[in-house]
Amino acid sequence: MSFRNLGKVNALSSESAKLPAEVRFGLSYSGDLSLSKFKFSPSLELQKYLDYEKLYFLFGLETNYNNLINVRLGYNSGRSLNSFSFGFGLKYRAVSFDYAFLPFKENFGSANLISIYIQL
Repeated sequence: MSFRNLGKVNALSSESAKLPAEVRFGLSYSGDLSLSKFKFSPSLELQKYLDYEKLYFLFGLETNYNNLINVRLGYNSGRSLNSFSFGFGLKYRAVSFDYAFLPFKENFGSANLISIYIQL
């Protein structure tokens, strides 16, 4: 469970801004398939903005093979421009590479997110 954007923000120059306060609650599971090197991690999260009545659902699924390759899928019911996402990750010893693709609707194109992590 997490709480975000509670409290006030200082006025910026001549205007003040109110951040959207929200509460999130999530569950996840990580399990192995017997007789294989695959692991599956589904997750479900509920998101509630305190100023709005609507409740949003976030769902994710990650599959891992032999601690080397990850494939990820995500869905967010609260986003009208990009509700789906997918990606993959590669890990070898102390180096990890992650890629995510977020397609947008209404001619906004798409986002390609890349990260490289080196554990020292």
